[in-house]
Amino acid sequence: MPDDTVTEPEEPIVDEDKVQDLRSLLGDGPEGVDGLIDTFVDRIPEVIEDLEQAASNGDLEEVGNLAHKVKGESATLGAKRLSELAKRIEGQARNDELADPEAAVQLLIDAYAETEDAYAARRKD
Repeated sequence: MPDDTVTEPEEPIVDEDKVQDLRSLLGDGPEGVDGLIDTFVDRIPEVIEDLEQAASNGDLEEVGNLAHKVKGESATLGAKRLSELAKRIEGQARNDELADPEAAVQLLIDAYAETEDAYAARRKD
């Protein structure tokens, strides 16, 4: 029997190498990687709200679709822990193995908060 509990990944919150690679390609500031991160930080709460709604409705298909969106966007910007968690939620939701969608989404909310804090801390450095 598969383990249907989503757990928090061990990956670092932010993959600094990925962020530096993006910085090398795109530069700093609002037109560069900082602008992409700002857009991500502004957009993801809306997706998470939709995830919460889908989870509370037991709509695993939509949970999987929205987790896929979070996975892709967070992976692109080096939000490694958030991306890995979204990947796990997506896989379990798509395979109808997500025992507690609301608890899984809460883990995602917590991981997003850590990611947002990590991005903010990088700005202060």
